[in-house]
Amino acid sequence: MSSITIQKNNITKLATDAVVNAANTGLWHGSGVCGYIFRDAGVNEMSAACNKIGHCDVGDAVITPGFNLPAKFVIHAVGPQYTDGKQGEPKLLYSAYKKSLLLAMENGLHSIGFPLISAGIYGYPLDGAWRKAIQACRDFLAEYPDYEMEIVFAVLDDKIKAVGEQTLADLSKGAEPARKKTGMKLYDISQEVFSCAVYPGDPSPVREVMLSIADGAVCNLTAFRMCAHNGTHVDAPFHFLKDGKKIDQVDMERFVGFAYVAEAAGEISAADAARILREARECDAEAAERILVKGKATVTPEAAKVFAEAGIKLFGNESQTVGPEDAPMAVHLVMLGAEIVLLEGIRLAEVPVGKYLLNAAPINLGGADGAPCRAVLIDL
Repeated sequence: MSSITIQKNNITKLATDAVVNAANTGLWHGSGVCGYIFRDAGVNEMSAACNKIGHCDVGDAVITPGFNLPAKFVIHAVGPQYTDGKQGEPKLLYSAYKKSLLLAMENGLHSIGFPLISAGIYGYPLDGAWRKAIQACRDFLAEYPDYEMEIVFAVLDDKIKAVGEQTLADLSKGAEPARKKTGMKLYDISQEVFSCAVYPGDPSPVREVMLSIADGAVCNLTAFRMCAHNGTHVDAPFHFLKDGKKIDQVDMERFVGFAYVAEAAGEISAADAARILREARECDAEAAERILVKGKATVTPEAAKVFAEAGIKLFGNESQTVGPEDAPMAVHLVMLGAEIVLLEGIRLAEVPVGKYLLNAAPINLGGADGAPCRAVLIDL
């Protein structure tokens, strides 16, 4: 049975089928975890095997024998050096774990020991390092439910172990994405309406029970009132533009199609927007037409111009407004003026960075400036 556990242990002592080395791109004998693994495996043997391979890109992994270690194999995974979280570090760290697990599966291995990659001298913040590590492992187990894999994290510090255990518990509380027999995964990225976030000053949703079977009625019947911009919703150009298209006039194709989930925090600058677009295009040109940003991020007017000039069809974010909450007009005017539909109030915490099929079709409210929607991402 597959599992994820965290131990206070030296990774070189694990008797798993493979252990993972927090490697450098040159696959040289390094310090920290890398130094311990080379030393206990046999420096000469491990160096010779790594020299034969020669190089490993950041976010990738390669495999060698374990030599004198209890583990049969060592998977050398290269994590990113942390700068500010805006240079693709989350995506690369996630990839390092995922590539390691795929490599283990390709070699018929059913147990693997990980260190906390990039969290040492590479400077990745502890909380973020654990979150990416556990997300990657959980996603792997969800994608390959019929392949048994025992995943063990080995750390030497009680505090680091405690943070990892709390992160594992927190992520396990989240709803599991639905899986189809095809291997397709669905992520519901919408808020529940009656408990949803509401933009300051907007009316909150109100439920009214019209009929109740418990009271002797023939059926249960609910009525409700809500603002078009409560919870997860889309903005049409008419929201800020007198002559802009209303929600029923916007081409449905803008709401449905391939999308790219990026990650950002704080104010998104023009440079950040250009980076997000570059990463999206490198992943898939069609997905780059719809950008979704996970994290507590705010689009600046300068970034809005970059997205507008790129001609994207849709932009989505987790906040209830795409721009600063206290002054959203400038950003809306730029993006809606370019007929970019805005998908606001989505929830992406459980969604890894990457390409998905998006369905954010709004309720067809004729003549309205926006509408609620049930937004779903499909990982094919």
